[in-house]
Amino acid sequence: MSSFSRRRETADLAQVMIKLVDIPQLRNQLGTQARQWALKELTYTKMAAKTQQLYDDLLNPKYPNDNQNHKHAGD
Repeated sequence: MSSFSRRRETADLAQVMIKLVDIPQLRNQLGTQARQWALKELTYTKMAAKTQQLYDDLLNPKYPNDNQNHKHAGD
């Protein structure tokens, strides 16, 4: 990412943060929506399932590394 991109993103973020400070109703609405999403999506059951899926994916890749079956020079 170029420094120009980072500066632009920083400026955009600053504008949004100022808007949230200036408009309490918008800030409260976004906060309420974020809380509702978190309560629905970040349950113990869902987080455990996502963690289990991550471990399954790491231990059983769909596309195994082709190099695992080849002997290297000096093996």
